[in-house]
Amino acid sequence: MKMEITILESLKVCRDNELDNIEVVEEFTLGENNSEAVYLTSDEPMRYIKFYEYDFMNDRNGNLLHKLGLLKNGYTIKINTYLTCGILNYLIGYQRFDYVKGKVQLGENGKNGLIIENLEIKHTLKSIIYYIIK
Repeated sequence: MKMEITILESLKVCRDNELDNIEVVEEFTLGENNSEAVYLTSDEPMRYIKFYEYDFMNDRNGNLLHKLGLLKNGYTIKINTYLTCGILNYLIGYQRFDYVKGKVQLGENGKNGLIIENLEIKHTLKSIIYYIIK
């Protein structure tokens, strides 16, 4: 027997000029140059969201800069930062209510400027059990 699970991510990461009606519940700054604003909204509740410096030399999370607890669906976090093109400065790691983990690289994607294309999601053992029981 083979089981297949499809993950549909409904995370919205956008800039000022792409805003519709949003409800910002938290705002903070990453870095000294904060000339751009990034908005993070999810249609699913998130257990936590963590913001890291990006360790370019080892291609992984660096120092933890900020951690948020529960983010309810439809609520938005505003991040004042600067989006680089090429070498990234920051990463966002999160876990959804269903234990699926995700990571967003805060930077231009080098093609069309869409930050959401820098999104990676993966199942954890808990998320697989969650969907088996559900």
